[in-house]
Amino acid sequence: MNAEKIEGQAREEGRSRDAEVRLRSDYCVFARGGATFAISTRVAREVLDWRPFTPLPRAPEGLVGAFNLRGEVIPVARLDRFLGVVEKPIERSDALLVLADGELTLAAFVDGVAAVRHIAPWEIQRPDLEERQRNPLLRGTIGRDEQRTSILDGERLLAAVAAHVASGFRPGPGVLIKGTRDRTGAAPEGC
Repeated sequence: MNAEKIEGQAREEGRSRDAEVRLRSDYCVFARGGATFAISTRVAREVLDWRPFTPLPRAPEGLVGAFNLRGEVIPVARLDRFLGVVEKPIERSDALLVLADGELTLAAFVDGVAAVRHIAPWEIQRPDLEERQRNPLLRGTIGRDEQRTSILDGERLLAAVAAHVASGFRPGPGVLIKGTRDRTGAAPEGC
């Protein structure tokens, strides 16, 4: 087989894998604060029973703590504000939903995970412009009234949580970052 045929086959295989990823429509359906949500299984990686975590002193709002999962430290964040539900205390009956996209991984407490469900793209009712502007993390909904499930954009959700938590990390008093100056205008030693 010549090099051109091999390259052509590799391109076709890559296209079919890309199409498979785009068409993949399995969602993890979970509840939080009396509402039902679904997030793609490309982002929802694992469901864990409640487990102890280490609180992080002076952590930004929304970052609850961290725990060890098979040798990897996983931050635990609150999703309530991003889901548009009233913030509620963490309870031992809550489950942990591990979310990951690329190098970013975090876990969040949810009331429970109902199922992994196939939702065909044509079943999703797209939000109108006004609703999309109100909640940019919403991809659409399925069902009606009490049976309504909000389909979330998992990648945007993770990015929004990470940006929110990162914005809360500020140096405390007396802490100087390289490239900054103290009140007298002097740069810290070594900067």
